[in-house]
Amino acid sequence: MSVFHDEVEIEDFDYDEETETYSYPCPCGDIFQITKEELADGEDVARCPSCSLLIRVIYDIEDFEEEDDEDEELTLPPPKEATEIALEKLSINDSTDKITATASTSTTQNKNKS
Repeated sequence: MSVFHDEVEIEDFDYDEETETYSYPCPCGDIFQITKEELADGEDVARCPSCSLLIRVIYDIEDFEEEDDEDEELTLPPPKEATEIALEKLSINDSTDKITATASTSTTQNKNKS
């Protein structure tokens, strides 16, 4: 069982986007650190690299799990299929050499018929 120097809410930490690391000042002059990945894995202990102090990080793990879920939900079609989809949505007018989107053209045509 660990003895914690303090319990600190994640909102009180500084966040470095480049390293995806949260940091909080330690009484020894160094900083407690914990990564975004560690928080997503359920870790709630930030350590100071210079002394033996530990702090418990108070946060909602769901805030970090959602980001992982969103990344997993994003699926792109294979390149060949994506190209075919894009080409279906485009038409080329040979007389003007203009490329227009099929959806826009049909919408415009429907408005003109009204």
